[in-house]
This record gives sequence, C-alpha cells and structure tokens, in this order.
Amino acid sequence: MKISTPIILGLLGVLGAAGCATTSEYFRPTERVVAEGRGGAPATAYEIRDASGKLGEANVWADGIRKGRVQGAKARLVYVGIRVKNLSTTPLMIDWRQLRLDGVESDGRLVGDGQLVGVQPVTGGGDLSIPPESVRDFQAEFAGPPGVTDVDAFRIRWGIVSADGRRFVQITPFVEDQEREALASGRYDYGYYGYYSPAYGFYDPFFYNPFGPQVVVVRHAPVARRHIHRGRY
Repeated sequence: MKISTPIILGLLGVLGAAGCATTSEYFRPTERVVAEGRGGAPATAYEIRDASGKLGEANVWADGIRKGRVQGAKARLVYVGIRVKNLSTTPLMIDWRQLRLDGVESDGRLVGDGQLVGVQPVTGGGDLSIPPESVRDFQAEFAGPPGVTDVDAFRIRWGIVSADGRRFVQITPFVEDQEREALASGRYDYGYYGYYSPAYGFYDPFFYNPFGPQVVVVRHAPVARRHIHRGRY
C-alpha cells in the first residue's frame, strides 16, 4: 500500500489569503501536552501500538490559522501539524481518509464541521509514508465552516495505517491558547515594577492594566507584625 504523491484535494470554493501570514489565533491541544511541534507549538504525544507492541509515536499540534473563504463566505483555514516516528520494520502512512475537522466552536457554541483541503509532507518530500526507523512531519489544511470567522475550539480526527492495513485512529481536541496570543501580541511586559493603590498598597501578584503593558510585580508591601502578650484580660 503506497500513496505516491501528497494529497491535495483542492476543494472547490476554498480560497486562502495568498501571501498572508498566520493570524494571532493560537491553539493548543487539551490532552497529552508533553511535546513540542514546529516553532515550539505545544503538541500531544501518542503511542502507535497494535497487538504485537509499539509501532511508533505521533505528535499533533496546531500550525496556525489563516483568513480565507469557503463557498464565497469568510471562513478560517486551519493548519495542523502531524509528526510520526516509525519504530517498526515496515512502513507506516498518514491515512488521509481519516483526516477531519469537526466540533468547531465559536462564541461558546457548536457551529459545525470543516472540510479537508489537503495534506502534504513538510520534511522529506514525496508521498505520505513514513519509512521504517524514520521521522517525518506533515501538514494538513482544513477549511472551517463557511461564515465562521471567530473560532474558539475544534477537534481533529487523524489516522495512521500500516502496510498490511492495520489502522490507528485518534481524535485530538484544541482550544484557543490565550497565553501564547498575549505573548505574540506584545501585551506582556515583564519588569521589576509594582503598582500602588491607596486602598491596597502594592498589588500582588499580578496587576492587569487593560490600557497599558502588563507588569509582573516582584515588590511587596510590608506586612504588619502583631505581637500577643500573655497576661490577664
């Protein structure tokens, strides 16, 4: 079993913003976050196993979101990275038929599922296979539901298939990573400063000013000491 070329489905009516960098919408997996993807993105870690034992490992992360259009309506194009380490003696392969974007949420409510646009290798070129004792990165592109421009969360279904047809299928949920968004937009400014309020003294541990840079407070107001003297009362 072999796929000789990357799968580029080219869904009709799906247009990306040509030359546009990824937006500041960062997402992170909600489970098994013990690894890193490209660019330090938080990634999941899974074992690929069958009855004979461990065949390999897989990491999944969100590669970013671009503005686009689906069927003429504004939408988001979601990019997901998949890294597969083949520890077995036979090839493994990305099962592109299992790749799905579903459970898309916007403003705290489900708004529908997405569509697979395509998947291709990032490293090594060629097909979607992972040779024995090797590691390869892939990127899958999905089109979000038409008309949805604000995405809060989503799920990615993906799969690995062995040369003899054994399949490993997993669903990885993602949520918006507000901390990474804040860091990327420059809203955090760390320094040795404190904020003084007549009512509270130095505010600790963090002061949030929506009209200015954030400051980590490392200075503390003195704590009054009380002494209890034993005696008659």
